[in-house]
Amino acid sequence: MLQSTKFQSLVKHEDVGAVPWVEQLTYRNATPSIPLVSSYFPMTGYKCEGGDDLVFVVRPNDNNKHPVMSFAHGVGSGGDRLHEYYDGVMSHVASLGFVVVAHMNGVVNSKLPYCNEAYLDQLHSLEWALETVELKAHVDAEAGTGLFGNSCGASSTLLAASQEKAQTLNVKMAIAGHPHEYFAFNVANIKPKVPVLMLTGDRDKEQNRQFAFDLQEQIKGPEKLIVELEGAAHNDMSDFPQVHQGIPMYERYIACKMLGDEESCRMVEGCDTPVPSANVITCQFVADP
Repeated sequence: MLQSTKFQSLVKHEDVGAVPWVEQLTYRNATPSIPLVSSYFPMTGYKCEGGDDLVFVVRPNDNNKHPVMSFAHGVGSGGDRLHEYYDGVMSHVASLGFVVVAHMNGVVNSKLPYCNEAYLDQLHSLEWALETVELKAHVDAEAGTGLFGNSCGASSTLLAASQEKAQTLNVKMAIAGHPHEYFAFNVANIKPKVPVLMLTGDRDKEQNRQFAFDLQEQIKGPEKLIVELEGAAHNDMSDFPQVHQGIPMYERYIACKMLGDEESCRMVEGCDTPVPSANVITCQFVADP
């Protein structure tokens, strides 16, 4: 349901050609590197309760088609709070040349449990973006797709990347920013079908930092990279405190895995070549033969 009344006038898309795209600014009016527009669309079929039954979309303001990336928010960040915390990272990824979609359902109170089925809603939003006529003019459905998320949404992203559905949707990579272990999370279910990047930091809570390294050690997948960043706290990739230490790693990983940039691949397919501007403390890379 629409819990946030401010969205009710923004999601009436009876005429496909009349979608109300508006200029998208990152949090605190920071200007994206390229012009972006955003909008909201009604969504059915979500598994998790709370927040709003909407999907948020932000994309380059041009007439080109772009690959899709699906974002998963952390606990307490459903509904309007999606923007309070994550406008910055969603807009930045969109500015790299992507259509970013994000499910807006889920609890808006961080003291309530994170939904165990959020990974299904992340994949559902991605599937919708690939199929809906309302984005047909903007989405390159043949280019491959990606997943990214933060905190509990990072753990959910790893679970989404472990589903057969991820292969059906042509997912090429997943980024898990500062994963947090939520109730009923079972690491045995994490078997990514695609390469994954996990980010943590020396200012994260020790339990979260250790959880990230435990995941690196325990999960099985085609390729996994974990990077610990100096000065990065748990909410590094949210708009509080808007430090975004992980952006250089995001940029290079996406450039390699989604766009095939060879220079970026030399930096993220191993730990020998440093990523410029990334304050890396620890780097571990494992690729299954």
